[in-house]
Amino acid sequence: MNLTQPGNYFHFLILLLFVSALPLQAQVLRDEVHWNSAKSVNLNTGDTLAFVVNFVSQENKIDMVQGEYTMPFFIQSIQGTWNDIALAGALACVVKDDAGTSGQIILGRDSAGLYIIVDMTPGNPDGVNRRFIIDSHQQY
Repeated sequence: MNLTQPGNYFHFLILLLFVSALPLQAQVLRDEVHWNSAKSVNLNTGDTLAFVVNFVSQENKIDMVQGEYTMPFFIQSIQGTWNDIALAGALACVVKDDAGTSGQIILGRDSAGLYIIVDMTPGNPDGVNRRFIIDSHQQY
């Protein structure tokens, strides 16, 4: 590609911007991460519930695992960038479950630590709306 020609330089810049933006979007979801939680907060009532649940996040889905039961959430779109789990940040994932119910899962870290919010109330007012406190994680 001859970059001295104005049209080629413009196309090169557009290509460079597009390619450089790809790794930044949802870099945390590029690797498989296992998130472990033993406590969650109901965001509608404020009640705290102690029970063990694990999440497995991947590029296209997030599985919620409790014992032998796994509920897959398929990622439809992602908002935000979060490049390093050790630093503050968040990703908001629009998801659908097996039944086709839409909702949002937010993976993040703030001053209180790691968390996952599962909000399946947009199409179902009785759906899950919980903030899971993440005790540990393993990145693969």
